[in-house]
Amino acid sequence: MNRKLIGVISVFGLSAVIAGAVSWLGNGDSIESHPIVQVAPVIYSSFEDVQDQHDATLVVTVVSVDAEYVDYGRDGKADHADDPGLLMESLTVKVDDVLKGDKLLVGTELTVVQSQFGTMSEASDEEYLVPGNSYVIVASEYVSSPGTVEGKVWSMPLAGQGVFPIVDGEVHPTRADVFPETFDGGAVALDVLDKS
Repeated sequence: MNRKLIGVISVFGLSAVIAGAVSWLGNGDSIESHPIVQVAPVIYSSFEDVQDQHDATLVVTVVSVDAEYVDYGRDGKADHADDPGLLMESLTVKVDDVLKGDKLLVGTELTVVQSQFGTMSEASDEEYLVPGNSYVIVASEYVSSPGTVEGKVWSMPLAGQGVFPIVDGEVHPTRADVFPETFDGGAVALDVLDKS
């Protein structure tokens, strides 16, 4: 007998869809003894859609990587003895401009969190925020999990939908198939996004 568990959750401020197929063998084994869990990012229909689903679209420059830590989720506790948690890092970014959201953020410094590169299969090297570089980010603010970063932090959606490097004044998608109506597989001038 098979049962499927499907739910939408938000972990560490990262939107994810959990689709777990769980086998019940009928021989005394419980549902928990045979979990198979896959994680996939939420896919937004357009650049406007992803902006509408998050708190702000910001032009930022990464100042520093501040801390590396393990995040176990909203309760701050491992789900089981072998739970490795999610390897994360916090960064300080300076807000250079606000394309959408609270204009009072311009000139402030924010704490942004991201998974350490290699710990989330949906993240690519180009999406990984690097000190000294500038990006357009689509992000939401939330209260961090217990035992991690103090206070409120910001995070971006996965799959190239929340981090866009700025190179020579142009904004680049990290994946060619992301928001083709906006980027058409290539770069756009920052003022094009500012009008969207």
